[in-house]
Order: sequence, then C-alpha cells, then structure tokens
Amino acid sequence: MAEDKNLQNKHKIPSLLIILLISMILFVCVCLFLHVSPFRLIGAAFCHQISSRSPDFHFPFCYRCAGLFSGVFCGLAASMIWNYDKKLLPTKSICFFAFSLLLFITDILNSSKFPMIHLYPERVNFRFLSAFPLGFSLSRIIMQIFQYWFHIKNAFQINNSIIKLISFVLFAVLSYVLIFSHVELLSVISEILLSIGCIVFLSLLYMILVFCISLLRNKQANKTSAMLAALSLAFFHITFFGWIHIRYLHFEQLFS
Repeated sequence: MAEDKNLQNKHKIPSLLIILLISMILFVCVCLFLHVSPFRLIGAAFCHQISSRSPDFHFPFCYRCAGLFSGVFCGLAASMIWNYDKKLLPTKSICFFAFSLLLFITDILNSSKFPMIHLYPERVNFRFLSAFPLGFSLSRIIMQIFQYWFHIKNAFQINNSIIKLISFVLFAVLSYVLIFSHVELLSVISEILLSIGCIVFLSLLYMILVFCISLLRNKQANKTSAMLAALSLAFFHITFFGWIHIRYLHFEQLFS
C-alpha cells in the first residue's frame, strides 16, 4: 500500500513540475506585457506602490510594506538558526505577535486622516520600523507551524534569549540600512530579498493549505508534491493580483 502511494506521488511530480514551469512562464510573460520588472510585479501583488510613500529608484514596495516584508525575510532567516519550540504556538510568539500587531495598527492610525488620532510626528522611518516586528513575528509563527507539522530540525539551535534579541536588532538595523541608504546597489539587493520573502512566505501558506486539504480528505500529502503545488499557486497568485493592480488599479489617484 505504501509502495503504491509512493509510486503515485512519483507520477505526480513531473506533472507538478510542468505546472510550476507554466506558472513561471506566465509570470515572465505578464512582466513583458506590462513592461515592468519582476520585482515590480511581485510588489504589486501585495503593496499599493504609491511613489510618494516609497523609497527611491522606483522601489516596488512602500516604506510600510518594505518594513513588513523585511521582517518576513528576516523571520525566515531567524527560523533557520533559532531553536525549534516543541509547542505549536508558544506563548512568547503569541505575545510578540500581539505587541507587533498593536504597534502596526497604532502607526497606521497615527498616519491616518482622523483628526483626533495623532500621537507622534508622522515619518517614513516609523512606518518601516512599526511594520518590521509584525512581519518578523508572522514569519516566525508560520515557520513554527511548518516545522511542527513536518518535523524539521534546524542546523543551529540558538536558544539564548539575549542572543535572539541581539540578532533581531541586527536584522532590523541591516534591513533599515538597505532601505534608507539611498544607494542604488543596496536598493536592488533589498528588492531581491523582499521579493524572495514574499514568494517563500506565500508558498509556505499555500503548502500548509495543501496539507490541511489533504488531511480533510483523510490523505497524506507528499512533501515534494505539496511544495511544487504551493510554489505554482504562489506564482499564479502573484501574477494575477500583480496584473490586476498594475493594469486596472491606480492608488496614486485614490490617495492623492
């Protein structure tokens, strides 16, 4: 019975590879059709991309989204070296997420047009820094679920809270320098890292969804098949929503 399942999974992989290739080709074709860079299309699937609220060099993310997805990328990196918690959702992770969400919402309200809500001067630095912890905590929670379900162990097992805090601060400082340096090379590097963070984070969400659907159907999804399906869905998702945004939605006019 197990051999039959393995054989079926092996037959599925070539088909899924073809679907993944189609999704990537479609992504490239839409970039060519819209005359935009891959980074611009990826960013358009998640961010309003209003130039007045974004860094220089036609950056594909606004300051707040840059902070959010910098946190996502750094959270993914931290999950590779920090210790794996045996609990599905540790109390520390939930508390950090709650604090991060409160900070994120506070800065959104502070920069809104409500006259009664103005706690501190509105600055793009605060937009970036208020979003970074939320992206980091979200990424850590998703990776915790992923590692818990799939029994993945890290090569490194950093467990010291002080070292974790220091590494978090270093991640934030490095991300801040990349975004606010106003150096074109560093800007391109940050575009690459943020785009990788978007694709990986979205793929992990879809991979977890694939496994949930398999469990509801009383089946066990193969990890490789689930990964290929998740990557394909992520590229289709980014291509479709990025195209809709760039082709039909003009946020500059809406928020001007």
